[in-house]
Amino acid sequence: MTYDVGDVARLSVTFTSLAGVLADPTVVTLTVQAPDNAQTTPAVTHDSTGKYHYDLSITQSGVYLYRYVGTGAVAAVEEGQITVRSTTLVPQPVPVPPVSPGFTADDLNAINRAIVSGALEVRFQDRTITYRSMKDLLAARTIILASFSAPTIRQVRVETLKGV
Repeated sequence: MTYDVGDVARLSVTFTSLAGVLADPTVVTLTVQAPDNAQTTPAVTHDSTGKYHYDLSITQSGVYLYRYVGTGAVAAVEEGQITVRSTTLVPQPVPVPPVSPGFTADDLNAINRAIVSGALEVRFQDRTITYRSMKDLLAARTIILASFSAPTIRQVRVETLKGV
């Protein structure tokens, strides 16, 4: 079976006596080697007589190797491997126009028109930006809106006349 990064793989083992009857070893040890060759020895779950498992959270693509070792009352070794596909998705930077007080209502209108029409190319003042996705376009809209709501300082002069 092939897995993807982010999946959880159940690594199961069954121990039996020499007579073929389910039996528990005195000690069960699991060693897991990740594709980057890092090894861990996680605690395993005892399901029932002779049956154990560990749920491996997959964080890397490549081949994971594992080895169960039972010692004591039942001495046995079981090895296995799982294959994890590499992802074809590569995180992309989000292109957004620079945040500056230079955004105008026209810039916001251009973004809104692109969102409504489904276009990914928007002309801002003297430049054209092509966004990779609608998500990126919405992020740019949020930045423009934030620049409009930035606090502004106003000076208010109050004059009072006495006795007029």
